[in-house]
Amino acid sequence: MSVKKNLFSVIAVSSTGALAPGPLSFTAVASGAYVGALGGLMIATGHMAFELPFTMVLAKGVGGALRDRRVKLVLDAAFVASALYFSYLTFKSALDPSSNSAAGASTLLSALAAGFLLTGLNAYFIAWWLTVGLPVVKVFSEARPLAKLGYYASHVSIDYAWLTLLSFLGFVISTQFYTLMLVGIGVALVAMAARHLYAAVLKPLLA
Repeated sequence: MSVKKNLFSVIAVSSTGALAPGPLSFTAVASGAYVGALGGLMIATGHMAFELPFTMVLAKGVGGALRDRRVKLVLDAAFVASALYFSYLTFKSALDPSSNSAAGASTLLSALAAGFLLTGLNAYFIAWWLTVGLPVVKVFSEARPLAKLGYYASHVSIDYAWLTLLSFLGFVISTQFYTLMLVGIGVALVAMAARHLYAAVLKPLLA
């Protein structure tokens, strides 16, 4: 496959994951209210800090352990816990907007940490790479080292652009809607944690 076709494949497939609503998207909006567009940049950097080595390992064909039921269970539990924790911080910030320390990603460092944790502990992220994202993994696995990094750069640039835009929107939203926005984000994170808990734990037990 030519470089042009590979790039098109990487960008097309990557967009389905990057633009989908998820914990990173909501956290980017909340972070933007405090640190502006830089919040999205830091969340994307935290996301990349986990994703880059993870995808390179997948490209080498070392993904079997991630299909192990016990590994998935640990990841599921960790994701639910982290999503609930960030929702708690968001609700706390909504109740006390004057306190920056109450927000889940109110500083550049916490935004970086949120990007890393909400990526590495997200079993849906891993499932995406093992299913929908496999064409991208295939491109990575067949490319030479320098080309591999180039293809990854085209992939992660979508994350950077999208999360930065969301943080910018969070920054420019009128303050009168700020509390409602945070409450909405907190509810969305709780809903994601509940959905994940049901799909990963309760549904298999009830089947």
